[in-house]
Amino acid sequence: MAQQYTVHPSGRLACPDCPSDQRTFATVLHLAPMIVALLGAGFIGLPAIVSLVLWKVRNNDSTFLDDHGKETLNFQISMLIYWLVAGVLCTVLIGLALLPVVWLLQLIGGIMACAAASRGEFFRYPMTLRIIA
Repeated sequence: MAQQYTVHPSGRLACPDCPSDQRTFATVLHLAPMIVALLGAGFIGLPAIVSLVLWKVRNNDSTFLDDHGKETLNFQISMLIYWLVAGVLCTVLIGLALLPVVWLLQLIGGIMACAAASRGEFFRYPMTLRIIA
């Protein structure tokens, strides 16, 4: 049976009949790389690798999981680029101001995505390059 999608009161597309295991895994898809990044490995690309591995584990199970996996992978690749740019700009001191901004974007974006996934909603991170379509 195909899953039905509706528009949540927040305006986001939602999957109200998604099984709880899919909602939980979608939440983990966003939470795991966020934790890895916030522990200090964001600038070396480890969160993007975690996102890729988790997405590939269950991307064929449903459209809901595939979408969340692509979104978190795109976000983590974008964050890697932002971390690298901020790091390079540290040589001219501008990067020192950008580092906490990138850290906060990663933290707040991850929290918002986890909340949406646990509610069964689709989510789009702000300021994300859509590399994986």
